Parts: sequence; structure tokens; C-alpha cells
Amino acid sequence: MTLPDPAHVSPSRSSPTDPPAGRATERGNAAPTGEVGAMFDRIAPVYDGINAVISGFQEPRWRRRAVAATGLRSGMAAIDVATGTGKLAGSLADRVGPFGRVLGVDVSAGMLERARDAGSDTPWLEFIVGDALALPADDASFDAVTCFFSSFGYFAGEEGEGGSAFTAPAMTSPAFFPTAVVTVLFRPFFLVETHNLQAMIQGLDGVVLAMLLAWRFPSLVQALRSFRSSPYIVLILVYLALLMMALMVVANFGTLARERSMVIPMLLMLVALPSRKEIRERQAAEAAVAAEGT
Repeated sequence: MTLPDPAHVSPSRSSPTDPPAGRATERGNAAPTGEVGAMFDRIAPVYDGINAVISGFQEPRWRRRAVAATGLRSGMAAIDVATGTGKLAGSLADRVGPFGRVLGVDVSAGMLERARDAGSDTPWLEFIVGDALALPADDASFDAVTCFFSSFGYFAGEEGEGGSAFTAPAMTSPAFFPTAVVTVLFRPFFLVETHNLQAMIQGLDGVVLAMLLAWRFPSLVQALRSFRSSPYIVLILVYLALLMMALMVVANFGTLARERSMVIPMLLMLVALPSRKEIRERQAAEAAVAAEGT
């Protein structure tokens, strides 16, 4: 087994703000590495929660299967590319044990800061800021290579494509969350931000959704009133909140319109719930039928 040459690997205690240790490259990636890293820095605090919801809480099972598929044994070495908050890297470290070695690489310093905190008691687990297109390690240095959830980064790669780029709202405080929700649900605004046929179709999508939510607004109010007593509504609201936080970093209308399809089904579940007026009318009708039966 050949371990990476120390000359090519930064120490695990390197600063979380260090630039990528590998040589910068834009080959195969439409977005600069720094922009991709900055996007994931912004969502680092909620990244694990987002993955849990999007995966239907199957992420731990998928991670166990990924670790088993590597065929790693005690004393072996592995590298986890686009390691994020280091959950898979931590599972790999458990697999290879203290005589093995695991290196996690990611372009996001914010993600790796959390990964280092979680793996601080595992000295054979290291995390380095680096570019997946120019890994900071020698070839043939590891027994296994993993890459888990890395396709999520394609958001950043599409932001400048198609002439649909815009400035995403900056979540510098919770006060910006309503603005982000409006962006995710309704933009591009019809006839205001739509300048071609495709954009107009995307804008109409937001208009129809806005009309539906306005029509069923009483149902939304009732759902918020009763969420404490309904685990079903709590699940929907948590899913929507996490998904909104994930999508608010998208800065391309075409990408946003496509990914909005993950939000709409849960919204439809909320608006399908009966409003307080409909509940009273149903109770009155049931009472009237019961009275007639007696």
C-alpha cells in the first residue's frame, strides 16, 4: 500500500481558509472553483439537514452501502472527493481503523471546518481544501476513492449558462428568508424578468403557483395553526424550509425553475388541506346527517 507523499498533502491542521491545495483548473467546470466553494460555504450550516430531507432520510443507509462497496479493510487508505461535512470520510475511517488512513478533499472551507470538528478524535482522518479536478495527492496512493453527493455542485456550474443568471439573495440573516422564498417559488417574474419564450414559460409557472397559493391561502393559514398537533404538517414544513435554503443559492432561472419541481408537490399537499371554514362546513354537514339519522 502506497500512502500519499507528504510533500503533496497539506497537514490536517491547515487553515480552513487555505486556497485549494491542488492546482487550480476550470477544465470540465463552467464555474470557478472559488465560486463553487463559496456557494457551499453558505449552506454548510444546513447541508446535512438538507441531505437528510432530500434523501428521504435514507442517507445513512446509502453511506453504509457505499462504505461496504469499497471493499476496504483495516489498515487500508481511502480518499473521499467532495467530502463535504465529512460524514462518509468518517465512516471510511471507522472501516480502516487506526492503522489505516482517510483523506477528505473539498473546495469548501466552511464544509471542512465542520468535518474537522466532527473528526477531531480520529487522527488517521485528514481533511484538505482541494479541487477534485486536481487532487492534492499522488496517483495510485489509495486503495479506494469515493465521491458522495458531489453532483449537487452542478448548480454552481450552470449559473452562468443560458443568459439566465441573476444575483441570488444573500442569507446574511433570517430576515432575508422571505425574500429567498419568493425567489425560489415565483422568479423569474413574468414580463419583468422574462425576455424570451422559454423564460416566459418559466415565469408563467410562477404566476400559476402564486394564483393557486392565493386561492388556497386559508388552507396555508390553517396548516400553520395546527402544525404543533400534526407530525404530517411538521414534516412538510421542515422539508420545505430546508429545500428552500438549499435552492436559494441557485443563481440561474433555468436551473431554479427545474429544481422547483421538488418543492411544488409538498406545497400542493399543504394547499390540499381543508381550511378552517371547510372544516366547520364539513362538521356541520356531518352533524346534520347524524341528526337526520336519529
